[in-house]
Amino acid sequence: MVKYLAVAAIMSIFVLTGCYKANENLNGKMPVKKELHTMTAQDLFSMERISEMNISPNGKWVVYAITTPNPAENKMYRDLWAVSVDGKFTMQITSDNYSEYNPIWSPDSRKIAYISTKDGVPQVFIKEFPNGKAKQLTDIPAGVSNILWSPDGKYISFTSEVKMNQSVADKYPDQPLANVKIYTSLPVRHWDEWTDESYSHIFIIPAKGGEPMDLMPQERFDTPLKPFGGVEEINWSPDGRYLAYTCKKVEDNVTSTNSDIYVVDMKNLCPEISGKECDDCENDDSCCEEVEKTEIKEMSSMTKEMSSKKIEKTPVTEQKSCCEEPVVTEIKSCCEVEEEEDLCEQGKCPKVLNISEGMPGYDRAPKFSPDGKWISFISLERPGFESDKSRIMLYNRNTKEIIEVTANLDQWNDEPVWSPDSKKIYTVSTDSGVYSIFAFDIETKLYERISKEKWNYGHGLGITPDGNTLIFGKMNMNNPLEIYKMDLATGKETQLTHLNTEKLKYIKPVTFEEKWFTANDGAKIHSWVTYPPDFDPNKKYPVIILLQGGPQSMLSQNYHYRWNSALFASMGYIYVSANRRGVPGFGQAWNDAISKDWGGKAMDDYLAVTDQFVQEPYVKTDGVAAIGASAGGYAAFWLAGHHQGRYKAFVSHCGVFDVLSKMGSTEELFFPYWEFGGPYWIKENRDNIEKNSPINFVQNWDTPILISTGERDFRVPYTQSLEAFTAAQQKGIPSELIYFPNETHFIAHAQEYFIWFNEVENWLNKYCLK
Repeated sequence: MVKYLAVAAIMSIFVLTGCYKANENLNGKMPVKKELHTMTAQDLFSMERISEMNISPNGKWVVYAITTPNPAENKMYRDLWAVSVDGKFTMQITSDNYSEYNPIWSPDSRKIAYISTKDGVPQVFIKEFPNGKAKQLTDIPAGVSNILWSPDGKYISFTSEVKMNQSVADKYPDQPLANVKIYTSLPVRHWDEWTDESYSHIFIIPAKGGEPMDLMPQERFDTPLKPFGGVEEINWSPDGRYLAYTCKKVEDNVTSTNSDIYVVDMKNLCPEISGKECDDCENDDSCCEEVEKTEIKEMSSMTKEMSSKKIEKTPVTEQKSCCEEPVVTEIKSCCEVEEEEDLCEQGKCPKVLNISEGMPGYDRAPKFSPDGKWISFISLERPGFESDKSRIMLYNRNTKEIIEVTANLDQWNDEPVWSPDSKKIYTVSTDSGVYSIFAFDIETKLYERISKEKWNYGHGLGITPDGNTLIFGKMNMNNPLEIYKMDLATGKETQLTHLNTEKLKYIKPVTFEEKWFTANDGAKIHSWVTYPPDFDPNKKYPVIILLQGGPQSMLSQNYHYRWNSALFASMGYIYVSANRRGVPGFGQAWNDAISKDWGGKAMDDYLAVTDQFVQEPYVKTDGVAAIGASAGGYAAFWLAGHHQGRYKAFVSHCGVFDVLSKMGSTEELFFPYWEFGGPYWIKENRDNIEKNSPINFVQNWDTPILISTGERDFRVPYTQSLEAFTAAQQKGIPSELIYFPNETHFIAHAQEYFIWFNEVENWLNKYCLK
């Protein structure tokens, strides 16, 4: 599942010696209802939501982004904030009517670079912290993403789209009004967009200003990995000489998960990185001329790869002296810049090393150790399986040996963070229904759980430079994500932000508990059960069984912004979230159990949980519904043909109905090939596909079903939902189709979500409250 950031309100605060006093934020766009009430969808969308936490190198501040919804415009905006690590002060860094995000600190903690959509296209801006004026660094028509500051402060890396292939307009310039796409290879589309002629490349640019340099010249590959990869897939070495990145350099990337970790040596690209400092050539004209020639040739190489359509204008600089800042003298079209011979022919081609060569699964998220001796990265062992165990691997830069530091923990691991002494790695790991922080000793491979509570931890894990304090996000079903710190010596946690305290004060909390159910084969099924506010065990309550998506995705203490357990429980329902077979957090064998058996034991687990829970005296046995999205939508379609009267209503959002047709219209083919055996033209695979396809059991459908879908969902195309709705209508089953022309696999806009939730609530009440 993709993280969906939405939310909150314009904040006004009071200045105190250049800072804003903590916990004084007020809500503007969506006013707080200041009387005790049960949660509403409007409450959910009013919550301020934190992302992109980043600790300053001096360990004193955490910068982060807050996303604010504007329901009137049906848009989201992000601003940047900072909170002091001692928790005393909070300050707003940006406050514009556009979005700023991806904040990064300069190595001296005196500046913050970030991306802004001020002029409609994302560009890099830099401002002095805390109150300096923002200065624009880039002017790339294609826009920029994923920025990082080099450890020496001299460069900023970013990614941008580079046109590499001929477009239809290039091929047919005499047909300027034609809207046509022509493909000769896959993928033709990915997640929510049709693919074009461009690829995402890594660039570096002097932090003082100058020309960007493409570190992936002539490569028809993307960094970071699309569609969900981000800045975590790029990392600078401590000395600033090397840059590690994730890339899938394979011919058939729709059937392969073989991404690798590449390390580029920039010594022969950048004079300063090569050891020739400005101070050394302050009075050396030949040195300065060398710098000037290098920059112009690098620019010329870049223009070969970028089209005038994607990047129509590129700043051309004039270098007066090695120590003077480059000055933009004019803007020229890429096509107007004289082409020089290729950089690689000059001996200035980036030297690139593949450190994970021979590891055929997903490898991603490289991170140099502070002492520079190691590179950690996340690796999935089995090729083609996107839900294999996430292992933390260590690459020894001296011996070239690769070891797994997480071998003793049979869980998924993410967000690896090095301790400053390079002796430990902290991770966020799946942990029996929650996400916990673990610490691994890189020498002994022993680990310990650092977090103590049954909450979700992570979402921006970091450590202060002295190694004494962890910074992280933390949430549970009643509390949206806030920033916390932990004293590693004592384990004491302190909440640093309180963005939603005022709003939560007026919302009745739900209660929840862990329950274990018994599967038909005796296996134990972990579940979270959420009860309505003011729950009375002497009353009868309808029940919602949540059908998890993924399918390999653990149900946890997540404050979800679509399938929010507190919101559905506040409707007056008991909300049961069962971690059936096929989810992480309970060992890899449990996670693997759904593959090639979607309609088997995982679906039986839902039926077993339902049968046992309805025995509770407070359950309205004729008021049970099953709802879910994606693989959960598949489960709704599947159970509709197998439930034998257990459920009174179903809800399926973007669900898989016909596995065969979905395989022919989705984009990442490695997923269905792994999950259902392989290409459908092989008989054994075809038999398994038909065995596990809900369309083949429509003859058993007899229960009301609400179906919703987004047209821009290319993972599970909207035609899946249309087929299912057509079947229900033809069978005379009460059914409703909600179609969102502008939504993807997720409902990301406030007004669409309000309509969807209202329709779902009315649907469930109609059939479960009779």
